[in-house]
Amino acid sequence: MRNEQEAVASEATESSSPSTTSTAGQPRARRAIVGGILGLLVVVVGFQAWYLHELREQLTALQNQPATVAGAPDVSLDQPMGTTTERAWNPFEEMQRMHGLMNQAFDRSFARFRQHP
Repeated sequence: MRNEQEAVASEATESSSPSTTSTAGQPRARRAIVGGILGLLVVVVGFQAWYLHELREQLTALQNQPATVAGAPDVSLDQPMGTTTERAWNPFEEMQRMHGLMNQAFDRSFARFRQHP
């Protein structure tokens, strides 16, 4: 019985000896690592929350803008060049307008040849 008590007492003194400080320091290191990971997690979650807030603001701003079809203004043949209306863009009308402008340009340039014999 006495040998058992001495063995328990020697184990208790060995566990508090300086040679076991490396094992006692491991919980501190683990706590530091876990604390660092948690701190990084808080920063990442905070950044994501800020980013989502910015995206929601941009979405709200886009939803409040007036809707246009493809964002392209329509130019009709009756208007001077550079003026637009707020109608939907029609590619056929655009081709007609460009055809009319090209005809006018060629007519003006060839009219000079007809003036001189």
